[in-house]
Amino acid sequence: MKNPLGGAGVLISGSKSLSVWYSQSSKIALVSAFSIVIMFAYWRNFEAEQGPRNGVFSALSSVVDSSAENLALPNESPLEPPVRKLIGALRREVLKVKRNTGIYPDTDFDLKKWKEENPCTSRTELPSYYSRLSSSPNRKDLGILESRQWETVLFEYARLHRACIRAAGNITEYFYSRNTTTGCKFFIAEAKNGLGNKLFIMAPSVLYAILTQRVILIPESTGVPDLMCEPFPGSSWRLSIDIQNTDVPIWNQTKEFMDNVDRAKREHESTLPIYASRVDDDWLPVARFFCDVEQSYFRQVPWLTVHGCLYFLPKLFAIPSHQITLEALFPDPSVAITHILRTTFLPRDETWDKVKGAEYLFNSSHFTRVQVGIQARYFNSSEAKHKVINANVEGCLVENNLLEQAVPVERSSLVGHHETTIFIASLTSDLQEHLQGFYERNPESQYTKISFQQLSSEKEQRSGIEVYQQVLVEILWLSFSHTLLVSPASTFGGLGQAYGALTSWFIEMRDDVMVPCQRGQTSDGCFQTPHHSYSCPYETVRNGKPIFDFVPYIKSCREIDAGGLQLIDGLKNTGMVDSPLR
Repeated sequence: MKNPLGGAGVLISGSKSLSVWYSQSSKIALVSAFSIVIMFAYWRNFEAEQGPRNGVFSALSSVVDSSAENLALPNESPLEPPVRKLIGALRREVLKVKRNTGIYPDTDFDLKKWKEENPCTSRTELPSYYSRLSSSPNRKDLGILESRQWETVLFEYARLHRACIRAAGNITEYFYSRNTTTGCKFFIAEAKNGLGNKLFIMAPSVLYAILTQRVILIPESTGVPDLMCEPFPGSSWRLSIDIQNTDVPIWNQTKEFMDNVDRAKREHESTLPIYASRVDDDWLPVARFFCDVEQSYFRQVPWLTVHGCLYFLPKLFAIPSHQITLEALFPDPSVAITHILRTTFLPRDETWDKVKGAEYLFNSSHFTRVQVGIQARYFNSSEAKHKVINANVEGCLVENNLLEQAVPVERSSLVGHHETTIFIASLTSDLQEHLQGFYERNPESQYTKISFQQLSSEKEQRSGIEVYQQVLVEILWLSFSHTLLVSPASTFGGLGQAYGALTSWFIEMRDDVMVPCQRGQTSDGCFQTPHHSYSCPYETVRNGKPIFDFVPYIKSCREIDAGGLQLIDGLKNTGMVDSPLR
């Protein structure tokens, strides 16, 4: 069978090897359909002053021109008070831009024309892929209220983004002229290393920009603006010239900024005359970034930038001034990253076509198809180590009955009517060869047939837009799995579980541990190498205290994964982490 993406598809199930997606429960179908309606309404609503609207978006539009003192949403709008407050702050910034420059985000904005110039088919088609899979026991459902609140906030933030980009004009000239007349503030997310690292630092940067009413900008040099759709109608997050480079003398280094904060506190000054500053240590935001006092000074700086490659979303929930808002916006914190990825990091049509082009490899006309995804990253290239890891994958599948677990209970009695596709994402082909040989020697029980798919085997990690396209295709196909096995500390697998809202199984890579794998505790990524305690010298209540004491749904990552922090379900934060593993 020829693979349209260049990889080899190996089938060992014999004839009748095609399958169909199984149907989901009516409840899940309703939730998914509602989500699609919300997405459609989100885009339709940008056709400002071009016709009547209804529902919550009509209510939102009716108060867009309100004064800062009259920003309350109608009582019937299902938004938590802290979310309403965030929306009010976004609207005040839009009004400030209008007062300062006369520019209004909805004036002369033609949504239809913009969509023609910036097509994004995945925005409307991707939700249906997840709706067909949501009955997996390993997958979180995104709540209706949660999705609705997030989409509403995105709608308001897009208006601010559009107003500021219009008002600033040429961003490079605006920055170098030290112009602050618009009143707009900006946040540049610079990123390094592979695509997984880049998206894992950019996604929380988007959320931080929204919380602080800043315009998020993504440097063109990262490759992400060419890979992902423009997320904010009528605007662009693309930064064409790397004004965020450290050799640009306008920028304060992070240490300089903190020294200025210390001086201001000693001299009892509440303001800092700083135009642009970094917030990172080359890897992620520094520990003091997550403190309220430092945030009060950061709020005064028109331009901020973060450089790095490490995920930091969990600790945004630990900033006291943002905690209440985030808890209201994401009642289940563990899927906050999923909401962000599925709405702001969507593949452009060229990449999305490749995702759909691979679909026929996984489909079947005679079987109920389920998918087990495996992402294997070999940090040690020795042949002996490969064999150990391959054996652990095999052991994980067998000892935990993961192929059987992937088949829905209500269909498990239909003997001979199932096909399980094992989808492998790896730089090498030896895992597929190992598993294929194992299952040929040990035929599975009659309820399932097994096929294998691997779309690429590049041998070594590379970069560039074509490589990123292929990586994103495989990340999304991992996210369509019913059961997912991933390599510890790998952002590639982490993105697969985050897009899919999947709780993964981690493949054991350590030599001194005999258990082949361990199940994760959440679909959230792992914030690697953070400070587990607050480092806030001017907040005596928190300084030096464990973050867990103040934010109970932030937990240590599994020991098998990485020494970091991650978000679990805030509604189930007691006893969840220590529940016995299978």
